[in-house]
Amino acid sequence: MAEKTILSLHDISKIFPLRLAFWQKLLGVTPRGITALDKVSFSVPEGSIVGVIGESGCGKTTLAKVLTRLENADSGEVYYKHEDRNLLALTSSEFQKFRRRIQMIFQNPYGALNPRLSTFQTLKEPLEIYKKGTGIEEQAIHILNMVGLTADYLHRYPHEMSGGQRQRVNIARALTVDPEILIADEPVSALDVSTQINILNLLKEIQQKNNIALLLITHDLGIAKYICDRIIVMYLGEVVEWSDKDTFFKKPLHPYSEMLIESVPRFEDKNSGKAGALPKKIKPDKGCLFAPRCPYVISACREKRPPLKDGFPKVRFIRHL
Repeated sequence: MAEKTILSLHDISKIFPLRLAFWQKLLGVTPRGITALDKVSFSVPEGSIVGVIGESGCGKTTLAKVLTRLENADSGEVYYKHEDRNLLALTSSEFQKFRRRIQMIFQNPYGALNPRLSTFQTLKEPLEIYKKGTGIEEQAIHILNMVGLTADYLHRYPHEMSGGQRQRVNIARALTVDPEILIADEPVSALDVSTQINILNLLKEIQQKNNIALLLITHDLGIAKYICDRIIVMYLGEVVEWSDKDTFFKKPLHPYSEMLIESVPRFEDKNSGKAGALPKKIKPDKGCLFAPRCPYVISACREKRPPLKDGFPKVRFIRHL
């Protein structure tokens, strides 16, 4: 049976322009920008957990904001299920239909909540807008129970809760509109280790019970290995490898993927990661993006950028053997 796709991304690009100084304008310097996303393409299967990993600055959070229309892409297309309309080309009012289906969980559990609103006030507004039913408080309590909180938290404010409890409220707010895909941007990075595993287990339980898709953005490979079904690796705004979890961790094909796996701290031996020089934010005009840091680099790598092959798994073959 063919796999059903809930979200399809095609060549999404986003460049943040850099402002020129006055003297640069006088000299006629051509303005350049930071390429956050460069023709990003992949798909999210229904009912799956897809992890997007990579170093800070590789474009993970920008991608999440583009998919939820918090940032506007410069070009590209996003399609939801069988809909034939590009979500990125819709007006704000037209996108409202899809907003409830695609919800985001933010990294900072405190900053994502209004400190002047209680938990009930936070959940009440989306329930009134989208569900428009009676018994709003009962619905709010039911959703709190889904995320492991009791009715006692209904009238608490963010400063009266711990980081893990705040993140549960954020997850509850996303669930009020019955989404079909959750985009979680580093949902546990601001929490302590013992709380992280509880939140991850909660997300996995919600995903399985409600049969929703989860796009998990993380820099922690341990988290990706624990919860994800598939892995997408990003480097300087591009997708460089796309594989199922088992294949990725057993036999990564991209040297950057190897570097990420080797860089994970281990108790049993010394860290053997080979990170090399830090990447520059301005992308080279030609050649492989990873060439300056790659231990397998040859002259051909600096001349021609390897294509991303079609099919699953997808990977950039940059080893010229």
